[in-house]
Amino acid sequence: MQKNSQYIPENMNQLELDMNHPKILTISSDELLLNEIKEYLEEYDYEFLSSDFNKENIKQKITEDSPSLILLDTDQEKYKFN
Repeated sequence: MQKNSQYIPENMNQLELDMNHPKILTISSDELLLNEIKEYLEEYDYEFLSSDFNKENIKQKITEDSPSLILLDTDQEKYKFN
């Protein structure tokens, strides 16, 4: 099994795999910020899942993807949460 061009042993369980490649979900509408975060995370072997700022989409992504960490852009004035 190959992931991020590194060998992953067959006996490694999912928790160990998640700890080695944490999955990050971001909540932001700022494309420039998202690009910077994505580049940084991937450089350090984190898995950038996606980004969104729609409430229902965020709930769905959290349920489906089970991110290890969620980064939230707290500049709330630019958001229109439903």
